[in-house]
Amino acid sequence: MFVRSAMANMTIEDGNEELTLPVDVCQGVVFQDAGFQPETDAAELHAALQVKGCDESKIISILTKRSNSQRRQVADAYQKAFSKDLSVDLKKQLKGGLEDVVLGLLKHPSQFDADELYRSMKGLGTDEDSLIEILVSRTNQQIRHAAKIFEITYKHDLVKMIRSDTSGEFRKLMETLAQAERCEMEPLSNDQAEMDARTLYQDIIQKKGTNLETFIQIFSLRSIPNLKKVMQCYKGLSNNPLDVDINKEVKNKDVRKTLVGLGKMPNQF
Repeated sequence: MFVRSAMANMTIEDGNEELTLPVDVCQGVVFQDAGFQPETDAAELHAALQVKGCDESKIISILTKRSNSQRRQVADAYQKAFSKDLSVDLKKQLKGGLEDVVLGLLKHPSQFDADELYRSMKGLGTDEDSLIEILVSRTNQQIRHAAKIFEITYKHDLVKMIRSDTSGEFRKLMETLAQAERCEMEPLSNDQAEMDARTLYQDIIQKKGTNLETFIQIFSLRSIPNLKKVMQCYKGLSNNPLDVDINKEVKNKDVRKTLVGLGKMPNQF
């Protein structure tokens, strides 16, 4: 799965709109290159594709050091200069995982997410890892944008497709995340954080992780800073950090991975 590899190089832009993210989320993200010249990049990519076997390192070097909007400008410059589609030429020359990553880098972030979400659920079986990774690590705004593109491209409602393709507690968790209703701005009071931590402790330790309704409600609706606050309070109740207790007591591996992921910053997931 190459979702992580490609998204490690995606910018915080979404189209012409800059997304408002916590400062920590921006670590390891590609920003605009001040000396950027799309025509130069297009010419260098064209030259790299003419080399026998193609110059893969040159292609990677250029595309992974540009923001998403800059990569799309390069594709436009390539079309104008050579009357060819950059994605088509890259697809002809690249194979396997590198092809997936590079073509993913040329997509609009919302289109990339929509395509990956559909791929994760189409046909028999579900790619739970891709589904989890996208829905856990995106902001409400990013999920909403991807859901719109998903419906336009594939003629399916994202939440309904998740509902039909998953089951049990994992379904409830994915459905809630796909509705993009996490409280991202309002800070949690100390009293509420303490209450959440105590409720989680009772459910996971005293009930041995058998009642996950509260976990789903708290983890899928609280912001990352607020979850950090709850996790800090939890340390005063248990001998272990919350993520350790989740890994010990929650039986469903996909639910377990989702809950642990929700407590991390997106760039740490």
